[in-house]
Amino acid sequence: MAEALKKNQNFFLVLTLVIFSLLFLYLAKMNLVLSLVFVAILFLTIVLYQKPEIGIYLIFFSLLGGQLIKINLGSGESSLLLSDLIIPYFAFVWFLRVIIKRDLITSSFIGPFLFLFLAVAFISMVNGLRFLEPIQILISV
Repeated sequence: MAEALKKNQNFFLVLTLVIFSLLFLYLAKMNLVLSLVFVAILFLTIVLYQKPEIGIYLIFFSLLGGQLIKINLGSGESSLLLSDLIIPYFAFVWFLRVIIKRDLITSSFIGPFLFLFLAVAFISMVNGLRFLEPIQILISV
């Protein structure tokens, strides 16, 4: 069983590297800076996959930075903070790790309360979207 799981992980790794290599070559043909950013994101993904505790430090320091690093969206006052990008990215890498390694997510007594809080927050967000313009929706979500 363990050997079959390792074989599946190796296949997934090779398939992922082939896809990322082809995507890198395509991006390098279009824009070299974009391809280098892609390589940096791929490197960060591998590091966060191997050592998830580094992601916690990354989130902590991105929150400390606060308003220092903003990514402007368009000509208006709309912008994204660095933490707006790092937190969902880290959650995606963590979820990918859970799926690939088939780790069990430990439950605790706070789980149902957390789920209830997230459900109310999601309903509140969906309700609030009706008062926003399209460019504001992108930032609020």
